[in-house]
Amino acid sequence: MKHRLSIKARVTLWYAIFLAFLLAAILAVLLSVTEQNSSQQLRDSLLNTVSDAVRDVRFDHDRLDSSRVDFYRGGVSIFIYDGQGRLLAPEGSGIQIDSVLEDQAVKIVDVPPERWLIHDVYAEWDGEAFWVRGIVSLSASQGTLSHLIRIAVIGAPVILLLGIAGGWLITRRAFLPVSKMTAAVNRISSGSDLSLRLPEDESGDELAQLRRTFNAMLERLQSSFSRE
Repeated sequence: MKHRLSIKARVTLWYAIFLAFLLAAILAVLLSVTEQNSSQQLRDSLLNTVSDAVRDVRFDHDRLDSSRVDFYRGGVSIFIYDGQGRLLAPEGSGIQIDSVLEDQAVKIVDVPPERWLIHDVYAEWDGEAFWVRGIVSLSASQGTLSHLIRIAVIGAPVILLLGIAGGWLITRRAFLPVSKMTAAVNRISSGSDLSLRLPEDESGDELAQLRRTFNAMLERLQSSFSRE
């Protein structure tokens, strides 16, 4: 005879599968939202920093006055070029990004082992043309996402196991009256005393209705045997 899982086991298995899919869906949405928010915050920070640098650029007798410019803020590095694309400031920067200057462009450039988000703006001040480029590493946002993934990999199995254990305990407790009813029916069926009855309660649930129905059947059987 083919062995089948008990109802308790099947209910617990269904609960575990449902919980696993629910956790996976929540984690997928959470990771997606986190990635989008992180990328958007990084982009907004880059655009705002470049915009502030453009506003702060001044020239004095065709020479850049860089005293007002904040060349590094919130992870964003600022570079200023003349109208022909020659670097004016800052001097001696260790970051070298080989990418054509494009007005209002926001793009990603790979310079292994880093990926950079770049924003260029062409502007003029008092007839002097210049470029402002802002660059920011994408490693910060990717690091946040990687940290969240590590937490999910560790936390999700723990939550799943706790959920399965809780589901098993709840299912076991829910089916406890059935086990008691089975034991009582076995005692009744194994003896000749038809006066025995299943214990009833005032819960009004399906099991209480089943107990009353079974007791009513026993009552009829006892009456029939008494008449005989």
